[in-house]
Amino acid sequence: MKGKSVIVTGAGSGLGREISRIIAQQGGLVTAADINEAGGNETVDMITKAGGKATFVKTNIAVEAECEQLTKVALDMFGRLDGAVNNAAAGQNAARLHETDLKHWNHIMDVNLTGTFLCMKYQIPPMLEAGRGSIVNIASYAGLFGFESATEYCASKAGVMGLTRAAAVEYGHHNIRVNAVCPGLMFTGMQAEVLREKADVLNEIVGMTALGRPSRTEEVAESAVWLLSDSSSYITGVSLPADGGMAGSGVSRVTRDWA
Repeated sequence: MKGKSVIVTGAGSGLGREISRIIAQQGGLVTAADINEAGGNETVDMITKAGGKATFVKTNIAVEAECEQLTKVALDMFGRLDGAVNNAAAGQNAARLHETDLKHWNHIMDVNLTGTFLCMKYQIPPMLEAGRGSIVNIASYAGLFGFESATEYCASKAGVMGLTRAAAVEYGHHNIRVNAVCPGLMFTGMQAEVLREKADVLNEIVGMTALGRPSRTEEVAESAVWLLSDSSSYITGVSLPADGGMAGSGVSRVTRDWA
């Protein structure tokens, strides 16, 4: 990643912070974005204190003008845009489909799916101009399976995978690669909030993985950075499960209600 200018959304905590840290550690130039200003600045402070280069842009990815401004700052700060990791997302409300109100459904879609689209809409033009680029969207194992009490989240992340495949086809001949990572059980951020007091559900999901444990955040982050890097130069349109073997288990649902 040495010398590469990369946008990372949702960089204020969890997976986004770890992805930002690894990119900077490898010599990349990070434009960290998050709606959480304190968390985003903390990520940048961590990177700069370790000798890396990063800047923070407060960004709500559901707002088009803020996505446009995010890319503009990255270009102004580092002169180009080589890559992006679209990680920012909103979590489910642990309600069944018929109990989910339209306002919440729209919020999840606005952030997870439309927000990813808006980020890509402004990330791609400078990559087209440069004749190269790599984008990694963070989807989820929830986009591969159906889970109770997570209908809107599953649908939004399946949409991210479809968006990834379509963009990979559309821009491959411009030397722009687009891939996705589908994290499994990662006991941090949104999943921690949902599962912290639900040990039975946590144990059931762990039991669905071939490795029999949650992932470490850095394991998923390394997968994303690898797809972003030139080391994966002949891979595009892929949604890579980083789920400890859950996808290979053939299990399609968690049988207990999260609500």
